[in-house]
Amino acid sequence: MRLKEGLLGIDRFSFPPLLKAASRASGLNEGKEIHGVAAKLGFDKDPFVQTGLVGMYASCDRIADARLVFEKMPYRDVVAWSIMIDGYHQNGLYDDVLQLFEEMRSSNLKPDEMILATILSACGRARNLSYGEAIHDFIIENNVVLDTYLQSALLTMYASCGCMEMAQKLFSRISSRNLVVLTAMISGYSRVGRVEDARLIFDQMEEKDLVCWSAMISGYAESDKPQEALNLFIEMQVFGIKPDQVTILSVISACAHLGVLDRAQWIHMSLSWN
Repeated sequence: MRLKEGLLGIDRFSFPPLLKAASRASGLNEGKEIHGVAAKLGFDKDPFVQTGLVGMYASCDRIADARLVFEKMPYRDVVAWSIMIDGYHQNGLYDDVLQLFEEMRSSNLKPDEMILATILSACGRARNLSYGEAIHDFIIENNVVLDTYLQSALLTMYASCGCMEMAQKLFSRISSRNLVVLTAMISGYSRVGRVEDARLIFDQMEEKDLVCWSAMISGYAESDKPQEALNLFIEMQVFGIKPDQVTILSVISACAHLGVLDRAQWIHMSLSWN
C-alpha cells in the first residue's frame, strides 16, 4: 500500500474503508501509514476518521494507541464509545471495559444494545455478578428491548457467574436457543457441580462444536467423573471433532484420576501425529 503516491482526490470519506481493511488484515504497518497520510492532509482531527483509527488500532492489539486517539476526539458518539469498549473487551481488559462504560454514562450518552451485550460479556468473563445484575436492572428500568442477542448475553453472564437459577429462568424464555446459549448453560451447570443437568442439555443438542464438547468433558473431569470424561472424549473423536489444548488437558486429568497415565501418554502422542 503506497498511499502517499496518489493523494489526489482523497477526502475524509476515503479513510474509514481503508482503515477497516487494515483492521481485518491486522495490518498495523498499513494502518499506521494511513494514519500518517490522514495527519498530513489534516483529516486526523475528523471524528469520522478518528473513529476508524480507534477501531484499527484496537483490532491490531494496540489498545493504548486506540485510547490515545479516542481521548483526542472532540466529540464521541455511541459508535466511537462502542468501538473503544469492544477493543478493551477483545484484549481481555474487562475492568477497563466497565470503567470506560462508567465514563460513557457520565457523558449522558445512552448505550445501545450492542454495548450492553459487550458489558454483560465482560461481567461474565470477570465473574462480576453484582455489576452484571446492575446492568440487568438498567435494561429493565430503561425499557430496553430484550432481543435474542441481549437475552443470550444476559443468560451467559449469569451462567458464567454461577447464578444458574436466574440463567434457567432466562433459558426457559428464549425460544431460539443457539449454540452459544446452550454451551453457556452446559458450562454454568458444570461449574456449580450440576453435571447431570449439563449432560441433559448436551444430549438434546442437534449440533455440537468443539467448545460444547470441551465444556462437557471439562465438566466431567472437574466433577470427579473421569470415566465419563474419557468416554465422551472417545465419542467426540468418533464424530471427527479435533480436540484443542483445553480438551486434551481435561482428558489427561481424567486419565490421571483413573490411574491410566499410559493411556494419557498414548492420547497425547497420537494427537501430536495428526
